[in-house]
Amino acid sequence: MEFKRGDSPTSINPHDFIIQAEEYGVPQARHRVILLGVREDIPINSRQLLNKIEKQVNVGDVIADLPPIRSILSRA
Repeated sequence: MEFKRGDSPTSINPHDFIIQAEEYGVPQARHRVILLGVREDIPINSRQLLNKIEKQVNVGDVIADLPPIRSILSRA
């Protein structure tokens, strides 16, 4: 969804701008609105900015390759 110069704020549906993070590889069911401003003289295709993923991502997928950490308190 794009909002361009001259568009009336009353003519847009705010729900069109909500991004459901879980559809883009974030292992959280949080919904966000991200505002991104681009100068008019820079050509950009706004559809290239967001790519939905096919498979749902869980926390295990995201942190599986991180090294284990140990608390200083648990060392013997």
